Amino acid sequence: MALPRLILSLAVCLAPAQVWAAAVSHATDPCRSASFDYVIVGGGTSGLTLANRLSETPGVTVAIIEAGTFPENVVGNLSAVPAYAGRLEALAETNLSAGWGFRTAPQPGLGGTVAPFVRAKLLGGCSSINFAAYSRASKGSLQKFADAVGDQSYTWDNVLPYYKKSMLFTPPNSATRFPNATPSYDPAYTARRGPLDVTYPAYGEAWGTWVARGLTAAGLPRAGAFITGTLNGNTFQVLTLNPRTGHRASSDTAFLRPVLSRNNLVLFDGTLAERVLFDSSKTATGVSVSSTKCPAAFTLSARKEVILSAGVIQSPQLLMVSGVGPAAALAQYNITVVADRPGVGQGLVDHILIPLTWKTNLAIPDTASPASVNAFNTAETGPLTNPGGDFAALEKIPAAFRTNFSASTTATLAALPADWPEVEYLISPFAVSPGATPGQGYSSLFVVLQAPQSVGTVGIVSASMADAPVINPNWLTAQADIDVLLAGFKRIRAFAASSAMAPVVQGEFLPGAQLQTDAQILEYFKLAATSIHHGHATCKMGKASDPSAVVGPTGKVYGVKNLRVIDSASFPFLLPGPGPQTHIYMLAEKLADAIKSRN
Repeated sequence: MALPRLILSLAVCLAPAQVWAAAVSHATDPCRSASFDYVIVGGGTSGLTLANRLSETPGVTVAIIEAGTFPENVVGNLSAVPAYAGRLEALAETNLSAGWGFRTAPQPGLGGTVAPFVRAKLLGGCSSINFAAYSRASKGSLQKFADAVGDQSYTWDNVLPYYKKSMLFTPPNSATRFPNATPSYDPAYTARRGPLDVTYPAYGEAWGTWVARGLTAAGLPRAGAFITGTLNGNTFQVLTLNPRTGHRASSDTAFLRPVLSRNNLVLFDGTLAERVLFDSSKTATGVSVSSTKCPAAFTLSARKEVILSAGVIQSPQLLMVSGVGPAAALAQYNITVVADRPGVGQGLVDHILIPLTWKTNLAIPDTASPASVNAFNTAETGPLTNPGGDFAALEKIPAAFRTNFSASTTATLAALPADWPEVEYLISPFAVSPGATPGQGYSSLFVVLQAPQSVGTVGIVSASMADAPVINPNWLTAQADIDVLLAGFKRIRAFAASSAMAPVVQGEFLPGAQLQTDAQILEYFKLAATSIHHGHATCKMGKASDPSAVVGPTGKVYGVKNLRVIDSASFPFLLPGPGPQTHIYMLAEKLADAIKSRN
């Protein structure tokens, strides 16, 4: 009999921790058509970074259109408390005030499953609900980026200043972390001048210290933080956390809150972008919007540019309903074609993960007791400061575990830069499935694809942004992804069975030692595989000669004027590393400078 699809869960309890004071929209008359220099669609990671940087120039007016609102108005303290990241993600799946409720088309690689595709509907976007991982890409992957888009300003040396520009790094507090959870990092790659707090949590997970032993014993060495252009090794991760409060740091807290008083920056929250408007010369002139606060649609005009930062799903959707996309698809819904760009909505790629859980003799982090809440609220310490995934490792699969690779898989992976890791190993100090025994300790490891080859699409079902798009990521349809996950799964089992981890590991709980053959393990993948919600590349950046490219190296949409896409959709591919939010901050910083320079 077929097993029901595994439903992953991370149990955390809501504690009465500090709640941010509610902020007020800066838009004083949110229902009247108005004109600005720049109109930005999307108040997420990239949109708020752009809004902050563009409005730094006095007299330059900027409007932000955001369908959601401030996180605390919707989810209370959940977004502020790092340990509640799992609960936040679950809310964003089902609560349409916190997320979009998107679901995929049936996925053949997952046995026909219709799965959630989580997108935040909050200021800060996914930086307000993620697990806060912060990492930079590898040097080789950025050279590949530069070559793909025909612009050498995207090499490591050239983008490092933009990675640093956002960063406000604070060293770890060694007094509050376990002695064997002391991280290492190279101060040459940190920065202290940016608005985005980056640090190590005040509490290090014990499970991470044991996994570090197991990985090191298995030949995967310790590394510094993944911010030096080198990604292979194991390390405690730097995270987007505020060391002064213990709270999450996001594009909302870093780039929006400090500048809400600027008279040249206007926020339209609770407002949906319906369509980009064009004149007869194919120049974007503004955005038609509707608002929960207004009786009728109105227009926000752009004197200089419209910038789409609505994310990997809604940036291509908005382009298509506005007439920019594959002409044949637009014709189905009687959408007037402004520019026939066949690449819009194509190229969707994502990180996929598989969980394994063991019974251990480690205590589950206490995130619910009054003592933990008090430690968080009064001293900014304790397990509530840690989202639960503070340790990660990256590697190319060793030769001993590549025996199952097909010839096509070997050739595909050989085409990647030498420093591009194939898998990530990510910890969780909890069981990630139902059925755990109360009082028993459980700890988990995930194997995560870092060079995914399965490619999907985003399509539309109508000419309205109110209708959810068709999301078909095609997860686990490429043989290379299946081969790599199977090898990574076996590699993780070998870590857990090593003498280095024997003092704490007490037996496999999920999926269970009874699954041994490749066929059995692959059936488990169909039940347990899930997205880590790192979708990219649906409005691909590329050369003007590439018919599948949607935007050029500065985010300008081909075939029209005064319109850019600057967000995860506009990357040519998904860069490696545990924390792709970092790349999005970098891109927004870089292209904000390009806009200011009229490039």
